[in-house]
Amino acid sequence: MNLITRRIHHLISPLSVKHICQVNTRIYGLKHMKQNCRHYCFGMEEYTKLKSKEFHVYPGFGKFRSNGNVDCIIKPTNPQEFPDADRAFVFIYGKDSTQCKNVTIELTGELKDVLSLTAFPESTQMYCEIQIPIKYNLDIQLLDAASVQIFGMEADEVNITTDKGDIKTAGLKSHNIHIKTQTGNISAKRTLQGNIFITAKKTSLTAKRLQGMAMTIDAEELDTSVESSYITQGEIKANSGNIRLKNLHGCTDLVLRKGLISISGLHGQIAGFLGRGNMDVQVTEVTGNSTLHVKEGVMEIAVLDRPRHDLEVEAPSVEISSEVESMGCISKGTPQRFTLTENEDPGANKLIATVIKGSAKLKCQDWFATLGIRSR
Repeated sequence: MNLITRRIHHLISPLSVKHICQVNTRIYGLKHMKQNCRHYCFGMEEYTKLKSKEFHVYPGFGKFRSNGNVDCIIKPTNPQEFPDADRAFVFIYGKDSTQCKNVTIELTGELKDVLSLTAFPESTQMYCEIQIPIKYNLDIQLLDAASVQIFGMEADEVNITTDKGDIKTAGLKSHNIHIKTQTGNISAKRTLQGNIFITAKKTSLTAKRLQGMAMTIDAEELDTSVESSYITQGEIKANSGNIRLKNLHGCTDLVLRKGLISISGLHGQIAGFLGRGNMDVQVTEVTGNSTLHVKEGVMEIAVLDRPRHDLEVEAPSVEISSEVESMGCISKGTPQRFTLTENEDPGANKLIATVIKGSAKLKCQDWFATLGIRSR
């Protein structure tokens, strides 16, 4: 048992330690487990199992509802132990002195396929662990700082609402995923798959991979760090923040009034608008006519040494590397316009980039950039 596990073992019950070690080490690693110890302990208080219930549920598909102000962990029951997918378990952990008053768990529905948890205890120094069949719809309504973690679930509909609580997923797949939060942060350690709809006042989105037919993200203040996005039709809108996408596929609209837009690898179609700030786009392939627009600021575009698309850049000042300049032509006067035509086909895909007030820079991608690596 390493130092981190020994310390957590001292803080919480053996059963909790076993669960946290198995789940968090597998999904997040030991570093994450240490950083997120606060989800399972408060100061040096010891957690124990306060309550548990086992349910015989309708085999296969069902729904889980949660309403309250305590943290929730949701994961599937073991399919090897319960191959008929007809069992559900609810465990409540907290301090010895914590009362389970105002915490109710019930199984309803004509088919016994709706499991509901309502938790408004006097003390929120507790958390609930829910184990349900893997194919369950989720309806999570959490207040205050209550957060939710979801591991390896599949569904038709997922609805999550929090105030200040975080939403963390690892392998969540659903036809529709609706997330609403005031100031909670969102993270997806593995693929977040489905039609994704996120609404927030202030949030950060960290994701390994976004995948689906449609996506809408709308926030007043937004920070994103997405390694790859495979969304057929997506839209990201924010008043301020930093939008960072490493690999962008599909068709995506980006609207940011103030901040930074950074795309390390564009392999699709884009319509990007930035009111004020910096825009940095590494272009690998344009699969449909695309536009980039900066009202006030600096735009940097990097293209392949042999672009697969036409390019037109217009700005009050255009700085062009020698490699790119040799491939096209630039007009005199103000604003300056650079045109690069690699394909004689009049129907070829074209990227049009415009800066109203500011400057534009054009260069060839280095070898590292084509692999999604920033060279120093």
